[in-house]
Amino acid sequence: MATEKIIVDGEIMEVYENDPRHSSQYRPSQSKIDAEILEMQKSEMRAERNKLLQETDWTANSDVTMSAKMKTYRKALRDLPTHKNWPNLESSDWPTKPS
Repeated sequence: MATEKIIVDGEIMEVYENDPRHSSQYRPSQSKIDAEILEMQKSEMRAERNKLLQETDWTANSDVTMSAKMKTYRKALRDLPTHKNWPNLESSDWPTKPS
């Protein structure tokens, strides 16, 4: 019996065709489901990136001199959405926070 991915309450689930949550009257195309999944992944990655940026926001205060390494790190974080693997980033795709 075939399975398909659906989104229920914002969660991605794999269900069988005979699952009661499956609707035979309204069935979004797999491409629409895939697009929604991609948007959810992008949103999760942006949230993680924003958290990392926020953790270093203090280095941009006017009374702090931001190091070149920190500038490079923060720029790399801001540029993540243009990364070739976006939003399917691996741990090696994320920039390393300077010490």
